[in-house]
Amino acid sequence: ATLERLVDAIWLSPPPTASKAVRVHIGRLRRVRGDEAIEASPGGYRLAPTVRLDRTEYLELRRAARCAPAPADELRLLTAALAAWSGAELARSNMTATVEEAQRALELLLLDDEERHSDL
Repeated sequence: ATLERLVDAIWLSPPPTASKAVRVHIGRLRRVRGDEAIEASPGGYRLAPTVRLDRTEYLELRRAARCAPAPADELRLLTAALAAWSGAELARSNMTATVEEAQRALELLLLDDEERHSDL
């Protein structure tokens, strides 16, 4: 994503230092995930194809659990899905409406899965 798209996705009303703040956070993410995790692209950044996000991991395991042939398999996969979810990647104090909607949708899925998990 371009730097401008990242700024727009994070802030409803970007502060004057928004571009610098994004660059600082990219640097922090690279220190945590490794320099190769976030690639510079023309005009912006992108995640390396090998980077797995908790949201992606959760949704894939959730989908597999829903298709599991037996309750024990569903329970195992749903347990793994719930363990994979941290929610931290979408946690922002000044989110745009699109990100807030995505967060709410994922939280509803998570609640549904927690109820299903307790039923199994």
